[in-house]
Amino acid sequence: MIKNKPYWLLKASIAEEQGLAYLEQNRLSESLQIFYSALSFYQIVQTPIGINTTKLHLAEVLFQQGKNEEATKIYLQAKQSIQQIQLEFLYSMLKTFEQHKII
Repeated sequence: MIKNKPYWLLKASIAEEQGLAYLEQNRLSESLQIFYSALSFYQIVQTPIGINTTKLHLAEVLFQQGKNEEATKIYLQAKQSIQQIQLEFLYSMLKTFEQHKII
């Protein structure tokens, strides 16, 4: 059913949850790939919340893979967007991320 119709937001949400499950299992390559898929789906429907939370998840995976430069770039994109459009409920996610990573 999902493959035949463009339920982009649903596809994005499922992909994000699958990425989180892979991340929890330390399956970083799979997690990274799925988060990029989720990001592309969220970008289609232009949802800032999904885009920015997924970017933070991507940054987490990239840091764990030792790709610090790329992780920092994606993290800072998310942070700028979150602050610019004042997604205040995501500030705690930023703070948690900053406490555990070197930015």
